[in-house]
Amino acid sequence: VTVYCLPIANSYFVLKACNTEPVAFYDASTIGSGDSISHWFWNFGDSSAIDTTKNPLHSFTHNGYYDIYITVINNQGCMSSQDTSTIYIIQGPHPNFSVVGSYNLCAGAVDSFADNSTGNNITGWQWNFGDPSSGSLNTSIYEYTSHQFNSVGRFYVTLTIYDFTNSITCIATDTALTSPINVHAYPIPSYTSSSPCVGIPILFKSTSTVPPSIFQDNITWWSWSANSVNNIGDSVYFTFTDSGSYPINLLVQTPYCTASINDTITVFPSPTSSFTFS
Repeated sequence: VTVYCLPIANSYFVLKACNTEPVAFYDASTIGSGDSISHWFWNFGDSSAIDTTKNPLHSFTHNGYYDIYITVINNQGCMSSQDTSTIYIIQGPHPNFSVVGSYNLCAGAVDSFADNSTGNNITGWQWNFGDPSSGSLNTSIYEYTSHQFNSVGRFYVTLTIYDFTNSITCIATDTALTSPINVHAYPIPSYTSSSPCVGIPILFKSTSTVPPSIFQDNITWWSWSANSVNNIGDSVYFTFTDSGSYPINLLVQTPYCTASINDTITVFPSPTSSFTFS
């Protein structure tokens, strides 16, 4: 009869950790008579399921002391006695932030953000605006901050806070926004006009466009001004009583962004007809 030595369960991990971050646990068991440890059984003392990973990560919901149990089986099928150690879980901070500006912006606009987090002793902030094209400006370390969004698209903002308590720093990240920051393209105003002659209604037709984007914004408003007369619509008429150069302005608007163009139109005298009989 061959009698095998039992494996000896053992583990190592930090003695204090935060409930805002996963804790790493490492197997340090000895094999006994076998060639290897083949099974691991971790009990984290918080009513969660048994973890059978060799070196698991585990997150604790509540603060307090937890007894950590590990049992192992080697490749000979021999099971160790249960090893027990204790970890103290610290209540970490509760990250939270709000948008001071707007969830919908036009390209190039600046949005502002305010930290609303709670904790024992918050010592640092790390913002990420989800805008990698802005380079080093994509992050900020201030409690209250702002960011200029130059590109069109959806941007997901996150805030990580650092809270120093019980001699360790707890880290927590929040994606508090239920909706992303939506940055829209400006419309591009343009127009065409019919022959500009005195006394004849001149047709002005908007050919304005909106750069394509994920939002598929459309122009919803056209406002014209010429010779101190205002008009509304994508196609309008103006009549000029005298020849000369006149300023004209076209303002176009999408649901979120407005742009305008200033131009000059030259109105010519209307031709006059004459004839003789012979």
